[in-house]
Amino acid sequence: MREKPIKTRILEMGRRIAEIRAKKGMTQERLAEMMDRSLDFVQVAELKGQITLQSLFLFADALKVRVEEFYKSPQIGHPKRGRPPKK
Repeated sequence: MREKPIKTRILEMGRRIAEIRAKKGMTQERLAEMMDRSLDFVQVAELKGQITLQSLFLFADALKVRVEEFYKSPQIGHPKRGRPPKK
């Protein structure tokens, strides 16, 4: 089995963070507040996958998931823009 290119896997990790956040009904702004980071920080991580190992653990703690969850393939192609629907 051939592995995906590294760039693809990095982008998928960002999409997976966005997917988990959206499933929890959380906005990027709220996630940024919980992590004590800027909104831009969360947006760049989700869109470009630019994440340090330390940041990965910050995301996991804020989203209350194990870091391993970010390594799974995302179920969505690209995160939808805007706020998640109200529950």
